Amino acid sequence: MDDERTKRAWGDARCSRPHRPDALSPAAALLLLLLSAGACPSPAAAAGEPAAESAARAPLVRSGTAFFVSRAGYLLTSAHVVAGCARLSLWQERGPLRAAKFVAADARLDIALLRSSGAVRGFAVIAARGTLPAGAAVSTIGFALDPSNPGVPTLSNGTVIGSATAPSGQRLLVIDAALERGNSGGPVIDRDGTLEGMIIGADGSRPEHGVAVPAVEVGKFLKSHGIAYRAAAASEAQAKGSAELLRRMSALVQCVEESGE
Repeated sequence: MDDERTKRAWGDARCSRPHRPDALSPAAALLLLLLSAGACPSPAAAAGEPAAESAARAPLVRSGTAFFVSRAGYLLTSAHVVAGCARLSLWQERGPLRAAKFVAADARLDIALLRSSGAVRGFAVIAARGTLPAGAAVSTIGFALDPSNPGVPTLSNGTVIGSATAPSGQRLLVIDAALERGNSGGPVIDRDGTLEGMIIGADGSRPEHGVAVPAVEVGKFLKSHGIAYRAAAASEAQAKGSAELLRRMSALVQCVEESGE
């Protein structure tokens, strides 16, 4: 979301720095809590230095979730996860750490496009229809809070609550699912494995409600940048289960930003 509307506040003892923009929609009464796991001094950079020197010199690390949208290595994540990054890296479960490059972003939608070389284990098939009805089952995935120890990604199952409208007119998908810091940028899929949206945060007053950019907006963003993607055919179901699909398409994305910004 727009940096001008963002206030930064320190979170818990593990150096999480969530972003809290103003209310998205007076009617929906949403206070969006952006779920990046941000920004801590890099443990490797700070090792062996006095506290004052390490705080001044160590780069800051912010993390979130990304997912592939094509075999050509294009990925999507939340724009607030990668804003101001000096360099980016990706890590998939049971895979090597690899570099990623920033391609483009839309601050209004909070979407960023990245690209990485290497094998693509899976990618999202994007819904071509409108938003799912209330009560529809959905699943998402997010990577660990601590960017120095990504661990195992967390799968969350939930249901669609409905939609909300931002002051800009942007429609948002609201889901009932337990989300953590680090979920920003994660894919939301339906029971058929089709992408229905991308997580950008949670409702600050109702943390169990996740907020996502709908798949139709994701598709428009990709088209605007000339990225070919696969749109789901009517009644198409993916062969693998939700958990395996999410693990194959998703990755931890780490942003290193210089200290003192």
